[in-house]
Amino acid sequence: MVRAHVGPQGEWLICSPFLFYLVMVAYCYILFSPSLQKFYTGATTNPPEKRKNMHLEGFYSSAKYTAQVKDWEIYLTITCENYTQALAIEKHIKRMKSSKYIQNLKKYPQIIEKLLDKYSHGSSQ
Repeated sequence: MVRAHVGPQGEWLICSPFLFYLVMVAYCYILFSPSLQKFYTGATTNPPEKRKNMHLEGFYSSAKYTAQVKDWEIYLTITCENYTQALAIEKHIKRMKSSKYIQNLKKYPQIIEKLLDKYSHGSSQ
């Protein structure tokens, strides 16, 4: 299967599904629920606001964690080079298992810069 998308100059780019994930802008996003006092971390190629709304509308039947409440708000968005990088950063954040770490991501943007560098396409992870 071949996918197409619009490039930076408005041109159509055709590529394989694998290459599509390597060149498409993606996001690692963190939602926060005031009522639960909990965070949810995910990765997406959709705009984060749209993705949050998909969680709130119950679009994903497997999203039982976010279905608990309807007060999720976007806490932090990290714009990534591609979906592969977004997934790696999501995994890194989840591995930390720390709301303090997530709060520090927002407080100290240099941590995000280091993550983006660590998981960039050319870096060895």
